[in-house]
Amino acid sequence: MARVRQSTIGTFDVCSWREKLQIESGMYTGGISAALGTGVHGGLELYYQGRKMGSIPSLVDICEQAVVVFDEEIAKSDQFNWVYQPETSKAELKVLDREESIGMIVEILTLYFQHGWYWPEQYEILEVEYYFERDLPVSPAGLVHVATGTADLLMRNEDTGRFTMADHKTSKAYTAKSKHGPKDKPQAPYYVWAIGQEYGLEPHDIAVAFDVMSWKPKYRGQLHERFIRHPFDITQPMVDAIIWKAQLVGDAVHAGHYYPNPTSFLCSQQWCDHWERCHFGPALNGEVPVSLQSLKGQA
Repeated sequence: MARVRQSTIGTFDVCSWREKLQIESGMYTGGISAALGTGVHGGLELYYQGRKMGSIPSLVDICEQAVVVFDEEIAKSDQFNWVYQPETSKAELKVLDREESIGMIVEILTLYFQHGWYWPEQYEILEVEYYFERDLPVSPAGLVHVATGTADLLMRNEDTGRFTMADHKTSKAYTAKSKHGPKDKPQAPYYVWAIGQEYGLEPHDIAVAFDVMSWKPKYRGQLHERFIRHPFDITQPMVDAIIWKAQLVGDAVHAGHYYPNPTSFLCSQQWCDHWERCHFGPALNGEVPVSLQSLKGQA
């Protein structure tokens, strides 16, 4: 049996060898981009929990909670990386510090409430940080793996009765809808399946939205370009496809079958937390001499 998160499926899409190295190391390697998003999540969690309970917190309390969560994220990392923007052919290196990072978090949360980016009042808050853990159908290998995940918000539109699953995202820049769709990311159909199992709903009963907050506007001075809500309708074939994929990933994890993907553009020190422990990417980039025998020893 294996535990399969939507991030596990995503890692297999990029390079399943990373999953092997993560399991072996047991390390939690954090980075500033993820920590910024975690801080924002912490503030919004406080707001929506308060709204669910009928006692909405102040913006000051929301921002203070965001900072607490941000600091906790840094503290639990074994090897925290403050590089916000690695140097590329089109961008200069940018390294943040705590003070600047907190300023960014407070700014985006302030904009969130000033500009009414929150969900309208007709959306009843059912769950905040909704955690699921459900058995997947029997896999091709005859095993029952476990699907796990956490949805930021589960709501019901009081006007239509339809459920909505919403997820908060932060991004360095204004993002395209395609980056969050079921073809590119497994999250939407995977979570719709889990919610449907819990509440006895079909995919068409559950709307999905990704609320993306950008750290900078698409065009200078346009604050409305700091936020976009990407809605999706998930179909049964989408759900079936991602559940089948989760079963295959579970079989591979259970059997210890991992495969490196050094031809991916994400196979670089810039994008991989396990670069220093991996033989494949560095070797093919000419960074370390690795014999064929040593590569075989990693299989």
